[in-house]
Amino acid sequence: MGTEIQARGSAGSQVGWGGPTSMEEPYLIRGIHADYVSAGADVINTAIGNAPHPSIERRV
Repeated sequence: MGTEIQARGSAGSQVGWGGPTSMEEPYLIRGIHADYVSAGADVINTAIGNAPHPSIERRV
């Protein structure tokens, strides 16, 4: 997932991916998942496993 996020030019790719990108650029994550499903994936997952707690807390 991180490779795809970086390849698609995420603004957050310099400071982290996954969690920060999921919060700041959710359309990017949805697009990656949609492309995987279109390619035949049966399972997709989220990319917030490495999200630091404070970054999520600020948005709740």
